[in-house]
Amino acid sequence: MLLSAAGHTPRSHPGHPHLYLAPAWTAGIPAGRRPRRLRPDGRQAAAGGRGQLASLTFFLHAAYGVRAGLCEGPASQEDRADRTGATGQMRRAGPPRALTVVALAAVALAGAVALTACGPRDRPAPAASQPPAGTAPPAGTVTHTLTAGGVKRSYEIHVPPGTGTAPRPLVVELHGGGGNNGAIERQTGFFDLADQKGFLVASPNGTGRLEDRMLTWNAGWCCGQAAQNGVDDVGFIAAMLDDIAAHYPLDTRRVYVTGFSNGAMMTYRLGCALADRLAAIAPVSGALDYDGCTPSRPVPLLAIHGTADQNVPYNGGTGAVQEERFPSERGRVDRSVADSVAFWVRRDGCPATPVAQHDGAVTRTTYMPCADGTEVVLDTVDGGGHAWPGGRKGRPRADAPAADLDATAAIWDFFARHELPRQ
Repeated sequence: MLLSAAGHTPRSHPGHPHLYLAPAWTAGIPAGRRPRRLRPDGRQAAAGGRGQLASLTFFLHAAYGVRAGLCEGPASQEDRADRTGATGQMRRAGPPRALTVVALAAVALAGAVALTACGPRDRPAPAASQPPAGTAPPAGTVTHTLTAGGVKRSYEIHVPPGTGTAPRPLVVELHGGGGNNGAIERQTGFFDLADQKGFLVASPNGTGRLEDRMLTWNAGWCCGQAAQNGVDDVGFIAAMLDDIAAHYPLDTRRVYVTGFSNGAMMTYRLGCALADRLAAIAPVSGALDYDGCTPSRPVPLLAIHGTADQNVPYNGGTGAVQEERFPSERGRVDRSVADSVAFWVRRDGCPATPVAQHDGAVTRTTYMPCADGTEVVLDTVDGGGHAWPGGRKGRPRADAPAADLDATAAIWDFFARHELPRQ
């Protein structure tokens, strides 16, 4: 069966908005809603309901912000916009009086929400030293750090049960802009599939002002600080692959990369720069937003994209929902899916006329045979938005994933058909 549906349900805390607190707690709270300063006698300068409401707002921001920071990653710009009016001030909510006790209770709630509401994949994996070379690594997920380009970087690696010393394939999954490695795994569920199929998964973090959230990749002319600062993410991924090969049973002929949105753009770029190390790539909801792509060999490609994607438009351009982008990206012009795929059709020496298969809302367009046994495949999801098909939402207000395609399973099936040629 080419396509299958997945019944994932987005994980969120009922009734709680997705909030984010800046490092200084009040930095993320509009000035009009911050607690008022204290008088010299220690009492609040503004007595009554409004002062109590300000205190409650502050502590609720703390409570839910701690939970969101640990469990859900950063709040998106549109999430924050939904909670504010046209002037940018936080919307009023709740009665103005008798809230002091509730505000104090919110402090206790912060710890309870943050520590008990997280699911098994909501907390970062524990840091660990790399296992000794030539030994069977323990099953599970851990975080490793390394220095690349003079910058400390991190990645999670998941090892399936029963892994010994025999070489295993590796899937690298790249998060979207504004996310982190925990966010992409919640969307894809690759760790669970790895446990069934027996491959390793590496989930690295991009860079940003914060160490573990609001992170981006330098995929070319996108995205965020990574692109603006010219971060060498290609060098980091290459160093990560070296680190994994030195400490884990890695089959270096079966290394694959996939990613979502900005991570999909980075997937394309890695196909350009690390073609000699990657057996196949699979970008989801991304574009080849990079000039100067000169892969050293033909690279198998599976691209997955929804026709209703307004963030990275299927037909290219700036998109209709500019507020969902980083402020620095709102004028960005993305390549169309057709142009992105056509590059690899030409580069891989594929026939110009593809074969199309239809299964519900999904059309699979296949170009083959191509040079060196490669192929180029496009899965178009009719009406699909900016989401990981068959997966879970990356954030509460994100587009709903299409149920017509299990992207994770389709990507692994595609990867499993390809390996690097023997030298």
